[in-house]
Amino acid sequence: MESKVNIKTDIKIEAPCQLVYITKSGEVKIVQVLDFALRDDLWGMKCGNIFVALKNSGFNDWVQAMQNAPSVPPASGWKITLAPVDSLSECFVANAQFQKGLEFLHVHAVEAEDWLKGWYWSGEQLKRKSGQIHTFDMKTGGFGTHDFQDSNGFVRYALLKLPE
Repeated sequence: MESKVNIKTDIKIEAPCQLVYITKSGEVKIVQVLDFALRDDLWGMKCGNIFVALKNSGFNDWVQAMQNAPSVPPASGWKITLAPVDSLSECFVANAQFQKGLEFLHVHAVEAEDWLKGWYWSGEQLKRKSGQIHTFDMKTGGFGTHDFQDSNGFVRYALLKLPE
């Protein structure tokens, strides 16, 4: 006999920082409430001028979000940009603005210095080719694929310091 567990999705908790949500329709919401119903849309969070970009695997809908060209957070002028390439699952600040005041504090699995030199900000593992992931080269602005097992690593999250 199966027992069903009802999960409350109307839970909303005041967060200690601003949270950035990007919905399936591409709408960007920056609020200070942790909304359990929107947990799959959570992209990152901002505390002062520290921004944490979190992995989000629902990126088939990012094309719509990118067409809207939102800024995250609004006051910073740092735009999220992502070309409509398959189902890339990470996003990043505009390439042209990347090294102008932005500082990596910590990047999971990769040294921050390597990223500032132009290493990959990687994407979701490709479903059609096991062992490879989408990648973006910050030096060239080019998209490609990358070996999942390569020692260059890939990012699950990044802790960024925004310009003052």
